[in-house]
Amino acid sequence: MAWRIKGDYFENCNCDVHCPCTASGLQARPTNGDCRVVFAVHVDEGNFDDVRLDGLSWVLALTTPDVMARGNATAALYLDDRATPAQAQALGTIVSGQAGGVPQLIGQMIPISTFLGVKQVPIEFRKEGLKRSVHLGGIGDIAIEAFPGVDGGPVTIGNVHHPFAENNTLTLGTASRSTFTDYDFSWDNSGKNAHYSAFEWSVG
Repeated sequence: MAWRIKGDYFENCNCDVHCPCTASGLQARPTNGDCRVVFAVHVDEGNFDDVRLDGLSWVLALTTPDVMARGNATAALYLDDRATPAQAQALGTIVSGQAGGVPQLIGQMIPISTFLGVKQVPIEFRKEGLKRSVHLGGIGDIAIEAFPGVDGGPVTIGNVHHPFAENNTLTLGTASRSTFTDYDFSWDNSGKNAHYSAFEWSVG
């Protein structure tokens, strides 16, 4: 089994800016005690064996009651409703860590004790300059923007231990709006911490 996905991701959590997880390798206490985070991912190019994954998106919603590395996480996965059954199966296999690589590492870094399930829903992922957004059916609506630096480019943090960070660097920002409601998840992370990065993962 061989796979590769390349694209863009962003996340938004309930920490005050800037989240201490990035500099601590997920070992620091979240600024508000617990963690409520959404990871939104868009695949520009990808495949799982001979199944193409170009243009598809997925979202992972996750909570932890304390330090992320201590786990006891509750999570739910949302796959692009444009995915065919074969594509949805491929994405689910990759994201769950069953196919190894970085997703398997993420599962080890943030142990999940309660998995609520997988849903296929409309996912609209947008990327424009320093802005990123995702609209997830009637479940979530999140928009973030990077902090502008002195050269007009985004403010970044480097040399971080983070599975999505391209060249170990993340862009720092905040959410202009962020609501999410599904299962027992219900939060508004507007004005809270956000990161984004390009990424590329592969196995085989």
